[in-house]
Amino acid sequence: MQTKQPIPFDPSPGLIGIPDSNIQRHLGLYHGYVKRFNYCREDMPSASACAKYGLLSQVNNECNGALLHELYFSQLISGGRASKNNAFWMFVEQAFGSVKAWQRNIIEICHTPGPGWAITYHVPYVGGMNSHVKGHSDGVIVGGEPLLVIDLWEHAYECYATKMEYVQALFANIDWNVIDVRVADT
Repeated sequence: MQTKQPIPFDPSPGLIGIPDSNIQRHLGLYHGYVKRFNYCREDMPSASACAKYGLLSQVNNECNGALLHELYFSQLISGGRASKNNAFWMFVEQAFGSVKAWQRNIIEICHTPGPGWAITYHVPYVGGMNSHVKGHSDGVIVGGEPLLVIDLWEHAYECYATKMEYVQALFANIDWNVIDVRVADT
């Protein structure tokens, strides 16, 4: 059975407004998801029927936790990078009516209490949707392609006075070209 390997992520020279210690803790959690995902898959063949039931739920959680973190990390670059072809912004205009409407909606979702993720999706037959994913699975849109992923777990914003200070710092470090590629791949 093939095991999942963590993606390499080096935020150097550092993300603007996001402490390196915060990113290092975040990476440690991500590596834990990858490790536990692999353990679950290794244990599955020899597990009893009852144990398999629990492992199936856990393997989904660990897999989603790893994949969401990979999407999150891969869109970050120190100081951010402006879009070259504006594919995401054109998508947002079409799907939400305007960039401001999208932004208002995603910010509302970021204010949702409790842990999880705010995700802008491309959804077949629907277009664009913003969603709050509670945990790593409740609220995931089946068939939806995540375009922008915002980690809303406490570890992501614990060093800020408010969650919105973290969201602002995060937006200052988004590589919009990565997001454009995700749009092009939908």
